[in-house]
Amino acid sequence: MNNEKKFFVHPNAIVETENIGEETRVWAFSHLMKDVQVGKRCNIGEGCFIESGVVIGDDVVIKNNISIWVGVKIEDGAFLGPNVVLTNELEPRATFPKEVATI
Repeated sequence: MNNEKKFFVHPNAIVETENIGEETRVWAFSHLMKDVQVGKRCNIGEGCFIESGVVIGDDVVIKNNISIWVGVKIEDGAFLGPNVVLTNELEPRATFPKEVATI
């Protein structure tokens, strides 16, 4: 950790927010937009994208290659495994047929 901040940001990460708790680590090629809130003692793996407005609690582990979209809140102590897919779409446009076609 550096002396100015109480959290670690890898030199190849883009972090536009200062709302990051103590002892949190953000690894290479991750992008945290402004207005993201990250709690204490979190670990954000490589290649993650976290959109403005996301709230992440304390002691959260976010493994590599995860995108977290506006409106998502991750509670304290959560673990998100590699490549987890999250969505903030409450009513997706995709529809499914009610009947199965027969051949």
